[in-house]
Amino acid sequence: PEGFNLDLYYFLRFLTATTWKELKMIAEKSPTLKAAVARVEELNLDPRTIERAALHTMAEQAYQAEFKQERSKGERDKALEVASKLLRAKSTLDFVAEISGLSLEEVQDLAAEINAEQRA
Repeated sequence: PEGFNLDLYYFLRFLTATTWKELKMIAEKSPTLKAAVARVEELNLDPRTIERAALHTMAEQAYQAEFKQERSKGERDKALEVASKLLRAKSTLDFVAEISGLSLEEVQDLAAEINAEQRA
């Protein structure tokens, strides 16, 4: 089409390529990106680059695992907070379990703790 920028098109394809086949096709079609594709291929075979990529991947996985764990802890803390408020408002144990997402046993334990606090 008129006004269509092929260099930009192939550059965007280069950025989003997921296979070597795609990269090779881009290198054939765009002389501008041929050197970039060759550099990517070279870096992909470099042991230091491979090691850094592996370390980066491990760090990202560790971060994601920690994030997920902290999020779960935060969700649990919020469920306990909601359950505590409902129990102090004299809601039934079944209702508290349903609303908070805690098990009935967890709600019973929390109710016992609250009752012990109120007696003290």
